[in-house]
Amino acid sequence: MKILVIGGSGMLGSDLLASLDSLAEAEIVAPGSRELDITDNKVVEERVRQISPEIIINCAAFTDVDGCEREKERAEEVNAQGPGHLARAAKTARALLVHISTDYVFDGKKGAPYTEEDLPNPLSVYGKTKLEGERLIVEAGGDWLILRTSWLYGARRKNFVKTILALCDTHDEISVVTDQRGSPTYTRDLAEAICALIQQLRTSDVASRAVFHIANKGAASRYELAEEIIRLAGKRTKVRPIASGEWPRAAEVPAGSSLDISKFEQETHFTMRPWQAALADFLATFISKK
Repeated sequence: MKILVIGGSGMLGSDLLASLDSLAEAEIVAPGSRELDITDNKVVEERVRQISPEIIINCAAFTDVDGCEREKERAEEVNAQGPGHLARAAKTARALLVHISTDYVFDGKKGAPYTEEDLPNPLSVYGKTKLEGERLIVEAGGDWLILRTSWLYGARRKNFVKTILALCDTHDEISVVTDQRGSPTYTRDLAEAICALIQQLRTSDVASRAVFHIANKGAASRYELAEEIIRLAGKRTKVRPIASGEWPRAAEVPAGSSLDISKFEQETHFTMRPWQAALADFLATFISKK
């Protein structure tokens, strides 16, 4: 089985490549963005035809939520048109496209974790372009899986967990919002879940053309997450709770975008661990390597 990974150098992609190494009889191809630019339709068509994969996993995205507000054209190209190009090329190659999407396709007003059946209503350019990418994938008419996740962190690239750790080195007190809730998710756990899903596809009747929500179990506010990071890291920095209105930003983000992952766990028999356990694991590894 040949698997083409797009975005393999990123935060999720790097952990995914490590996890895919455990798949028996799998050939992994992971070209860089210069070799396979998903915003160039002709390049996508040509490279997918040459590689001829059975599965394409797209981890590439413009994930700077505030940056998307400033660079709307780039957000549209990377988050919407790029997945559309991949979906059409995948259909021609008779490959399954596994696409990583986001909790930010929701408006956060539900007051409970979102299921796959809930209607999206994105607030930001990031969320809107990611939802458009989902739509173009479905419209292409091939085989696809859309995997929505939430509040990713990992060893690579900038993320909330690493930002809090860095602030603790220079501040006695930091301010963190209390009115944004999500499902903090370790990229390594998500990578292992994706691998489990691929294995299930090889041996069972897990449906293609399906949406799955995948995240670590539970939910937290940004404030609660920061408190847990500091506690686990053994820092003494104090956290001052504030409302989102005290921390203005370019993008409007959902107040509550945690994900219900029961469909994924039931169909794959793969259990996601609580976000607290995943965070403790990440910090133990990350801090020991600093």
